[in-house]
Amino acid sequence: MASLLEGNFRINLTNRPGEDYLISLPNLYARGILIGTMIYEVSDPCKITCEKTGIVAEIEFKSKVCHAAFSSHPLFVNRAPSTLATQKGYFTGTYNALTGSVKKGGEELYKISGKWSDEMHLQSTKAKKQEVFFDATKAKVMKKTVPPETDQTEFESRRLAPPSLLGQYTFTSPFW
Repeated sequence: MASLLEGNFRINLTNRPGEDYLISLPNLYARGILIGTMIYEVSDPCKITCEKTGIVAEIEFKSKVCHAAFSSHPLFVNRAPSTLATQKGYFTGTYNALTGSVKKGGEELYKISGKWSDEMHLQSTKAKKQEVFFDATKAKVMKKTVPPETDQTEFESRRLAPPSLLGQYTFTSPFW
């Protein structure tokens, strides 16, 4: 099952006044609905831009790949062998993986890799030094602040969702 998201959201960091980060939404997939353990996956590209600094981060959220699904798909039939076709096993990859780059003025400054649920690494393209950029296992969870419904636009999710739906989601979720 897929949730193909459109649009952007904006983040303002309290320790960096004037820096607004516009973030495009990656897609969400629910795997294992019929067979196995159900898991949500974030997948596909995401772009983060800051007008003030000119910095652009392009991140690709990777999902586990089912090779059987690709073997007969029209986009992959009669093509030269790719990494998908040469991989062994039914599923390959890992959950929550990501790769990407950080650019300023078109020049690549850093490469990003890792898992959003664990450690993310940042590697300078000049020094080739890789360091832990973010460790989700040690991160402090900040309380989310949401403007009152009266201050939200008519199409914001908390105004559109009926109270009965919001009441169902009392668990901790990175997506809500």
